[in-house]
Amino acid sequence: MWKSLLEPIALMTNIHQAAHARPEHVVISFGFLYFRYSKLMDDLDAPSCHPISQSVNQSVKRRWANCDQEIFIAAVIANPFYKVAPFSKIPLTTRAGLAALFGRLWLRFYNKPAPLDLFTDLEKYLTSSGEFAYMEIYKTSVLAQAEAARVPVDALDVWNASSHPGSEPRPLHKIARRILSICPNSASCECLFSVFGSILTKWRNRLSTGNLTRLAELKLYVHEEHVRANAVKQRLKRQYADIIEEKSGAAESESVPSGDCDHQRESESRDDVASQEHEGTSSITNDSPTQSHGIREVAQSLIQAVDEEEQTQNSMASPQYSQIPIKTLLDYSESHAESWLGSFYKTAAQCLDDDLELYQLLDLDAEGINDPDHSQVEDMLAE
Repeated sequence: MWKSLLEPIALMTNIHQAAHARPEHVVISFGFLYFRYSKLMDDLDAPSCHPISQSVNQSVKRRWANCDQEIFIAAVIANPFYKVAPFSKIPLTTRAGLAALFGRLWLRFYNKPAPLDLFTDLEKYLTSSGEFAYMEIYKTSVLAQAEAARVPVDALDVWNASSHPGSEPRPLHKIARRILSICPNSASCECLFSVFGSILTKWRNRLSTGNLTRLAELKLYVHEEHVRANAVKQRLKRQYADIIEEKSGAAESESVPSGDCDHQRESESRDDVASQEHEGTSSITNDSPTQSHGIREVAQSLIQAVDEEEQTQNSMASPQYSQIPIKTLLDYSESHAESWLGSFYKTAAQCLDDDLELYQLLDLDAEGINDPDHSQVEDMLAE
């Protein structure tokens, strides 16, 4: 029961906080939460889950109402793998409604009326005709390659492959790339400022802003190349092998050379600090009173948290746009929801499994685990 209650939230949290989060994930994830918890509310065999499911659905409705809905809806439309498939039959998802939506966004982004080519290309894009017919064929190959490599598919790859490099992009390509390039969380900003902090130190405090930015961009590009080359697991594999060699070498030799005394003292001091921090954390955990709350108390706390949420109004929404509830925005019918929720759930679960696998790999040096005899290390590193 707890797995069915907590798994959707864990999946969505992992998707929203990821560095590769995309704006279209917001709409689909809100719809996924509403769909899953609505089914739990209709389950007569689990009446204790109904208060929690109702509380989560109320929170989903409120948070979606406070979102900049136009951006996120347009991101789903601009994703060639979705287009209008997830949406229900509402006036906004008609060709006229989508033309008005993209026209308002063009005016909002570029402060000028949308060109006629935008609406012409949007018509061809929705019907997969003209030059957009090749996009349907290419996205199938991109999806197959992503599934084979076990990586999330990126809609920007499809748009970049549908235009000539170095040439002026057509209006629909231009606005689609801008919308799909939005990161709905602060992960990229936090990563960038962390890179700034590692570069601009007290020994290198005379760097100009331009040089600092260029060094940070170079470092991020190198990091992306390492991610593509799967260099993280390879580095962990070398580190794991070095640890085994150090342990075996320490067992054979009884004396430490004089040149390594300082290094040993520093290592011991770091271990003492880490042990003190661990003991302090353990004492705090042990001193705090632990009380097992029932599911009704958890449900009541969630309901109270929803009631205390601030009702913030979205000032960025266009005055011509009226808010659409998440309940009526997407098509939740059993036959239709599987087509747009199935692939999303598969990707979300795969990303969570990969993160858990990497966490287990990093946790192999924890106390109580004999690393050399751990049978799962080589299997995880070999993937």
